[in-house]
Amino acid sequence: MIRDAKQIATLASPLRITLVDTLEAIGPCSIADLARAVGVKPDALYYHLRMLEKRGLVRRDANIVRSHGTLTLAYDAADKRNVAAVTSVVSSLLRGALRMFRKAFKPGVRTNGKRRELWAAQRTVRLSPQELETVNRLLTELLDTFGDAREAHSGDRLYSITFVLAPQ
Repeated sequence: MIRDAKQIATLASPLRITLVDTLEAIGPCSIADLARAVGVKPDALYYHLRMLEKRGLVRRDANIVRSHGTLTLAYDAADKRNVAAVTSVVSSLLRGALRMFRKAFKPGVRTNGKRRELWAAQRTVRLSPQELETVNRLLTELLDTFGDAREAHSGDRLYSITFVLAPQ
């Protein structure tokens, strides 16, 4: 659980949060492998990795980069610094999601069926407390499915999911 506002604010960059998230998905790897996974040149990562390392969010041993496991942000609505930092991270998540959506929305991507791989949706609805519990259970189950680093198998692809649940 990340409580430090400076650590949280460090993630307020679409690339930095993508780096941390990708490391959680693929596990320890070289900078070249990480760059390939996120679709940028290795030289574009060094500054961001130094920032993440300085704040204790990743660790580099020689040329291998490691995450510190699944990072979860602490939300504290009573702390103005926390609110500003978390809100900046959410803004980065949404900008990054839009960038990934644009990149993926091309011929060949599956947009329907059981193996659909591109979605964007919004729903506004009244929920009872019990229904809200169901939504939270399902979102937790979805995040658990994405889980920690897994060994890659032939045919596997990296996928990303971003969502916002907010009362109106």
